[in-house]
Amino acid sequence: SSEFQAWHDEAKAALVVQVGTTQLSYQWRGIADLHAMLLARGDWVALGNADEGKPVAEGSVEAWARDEGNPVGGYYGLRKGYRGRFGNYVPPVMELLGWRKWSTTPATTGCGRGCRGSGKPGCP
Repeated sequence: SSEFQAWHDEAKAALVVQVGTTQLSYQWRGIADLHAMLLARGDWVALGNADEGKPVAEGSVEAWARDEGNPVGGYYGLRKGYRGRFGNYVPPVMELLGWRKWSTTPATTGCGRGCRGSGKPGCP
C-alpha cells in the first residue's frame, strides 16, 4: 500500500525504485523475464514479497527472482542488501507498462485472464 517511484536507468540497464529514502535497483531485463515465466506457468503466482536474506514462499515471483535457475542465475537485484522485494515492485511496473492484466488481489499476480489475444505488448 506504500507509494513508490520507478524509472528506467538506461545507462545501468536497470529499473530503479525509490521508496521513501530507500532506493532499490533491478536488472531491466527482469521485466521481460518475469513476463516469460508467467506465460510459461499459465496460472496465478503468489508475489512472495520479502527483503533480501528473508525466507520466501516456494513457487512465488520473489522465489523465482532469486533462484539460480532463472535466466540470470540468481538475484535480479543489483545492490547487495537491497536485492529483495522484486515481487513487490516489478509486477506493478509491468502493469503500468501495459505488459498484461494483473489480479487486483495484493498477494497474487498471474498469467492469463485477459492477456491472451488482447493485443497488449508482450501478450500472445
